[in-house]
Amino acid sequence: MPDLAAFPRAAWLRAERAVLAAVTPADFGYGSPQGAPALRRAVVGWLARNRGIRAEPDEVVVVAGVAQALGLLAQLLRADGIDRVAVEDPGSLGARQQLEYGGHTTVPVPVDAGGLDVGALRACGARAVLMTPAHQFPTGVVLDGERRRELLRWAAGGGVVIEDDYDAEHRYDRPPYPRCAPSCPTGSATRAASPSSSPPPCGSAGCWSRPTCATPWSPPSGTRTSATASSPNWSWPG
Repeated sequence: MPDLAAFPRAAWLRAERAVLAAVTPADFGYGSPQGAPALRRAVVGWLARNRGIRAEPDEVVVVAGVAQALGLLAQLLRADGIDRVAVEDPGSLGARQQLEYGGHTTVPVPVDAGGLDVGALRACGARAVLMTPAHQFPTGVVLDGERRRELLRWAAGGGVVIEDDYDAEHRYDRPPYPRCAPSCPTGSATRAASPSSSPPPCGSAGCWSRPTCATPWSPPSGTRTSATASSPNWSWPG
């Protein structure tokens, strides 16, 4: 939880006034369900500068936080026949519940001083894994180099890595640890992140970057999401 009393109200108001002075009447409409194009361009620039991720604005979805990103990903994975997702143990109860709400069975995989046990991941048989490699929750460990190489080999065999970039930028002793996704085989990884540890929770927001070779997909009949972002027209590459 950030220091709520330290919220920069004056700077926030100046930024709002500057944006409102430049927008057109059309900007107050519903717009793209992926998020405002200008915001997605800004997100792409931030990802490149700070997390070493090369993406296009059309590959980014603005969401109301990681929970919503996981809800959308759950639909995509089930549409591709993936109904079991490995999760870190210990790990985030909320993240696990989001996947279970989406109809997935979550499979616990142990975490030790080197991060997630990739050997145990391989043995559990799940086709996808949700993990926090740069700053594991709740232990704080980082996925070590050998485990990262094992994870890449697992992904090359058809595994899907869902990387929650939890608190990765909050480091004072060194630059943030690199993400796993840029090194993963094309189309085998996706990233969800939220700055909710910096602004107050009432302003919850986040982004989700899809794999570059995702293919068209139509959400199931009756699918509903929040007004912040609708289901994207993509599916996991087969």
